[in-house]
Amino acid sequence: MLKEHLIDELDYNLVPDDAWKKLMVLSCKVIEEGIRKHCKVEVYLMELKLCDHQDLEHVVTEQFSKVDTIECIEKKMQQAFNISDKTEVRLWNKYMSSAYEHLNRSDLTIQNAGLYQGAV
Repeated sequence: MLKEHLIDELDYNLVPDDAWKKLMVLSCKVIEEGIRKHCKVEVYLMELKLCDHQDLEHVVTEQFSKVDTIECIEKKMQQAFNISDKTEVRLWNKYMSSAYEHLNRSDLTIQNAGLYQGAV
């Protein structure tokens, strides 16, 4: 259902039919950014590098939306490294050569957790 009293080019933009069809094929998400919560279509996903603490040399690169949660990363990790659903998984963000931050809130989005493109 559309909201009432929306203003063209302020609250929404019209796009040609061909552009709309291409956007629908991409399965892009609409995300909110900034202090004013400006909505935009996320065209480029964020790449994160995933690895097991026992083998830091084996890195798997996966793409995520900025609005995906830490729980979503956990599930991808379990798939990528053949970890059972019943096994506890702990995620850590490596933000310096020897500094790690425990990502213990599975409900946080990647954006709110402060992760960035290429983070390990």
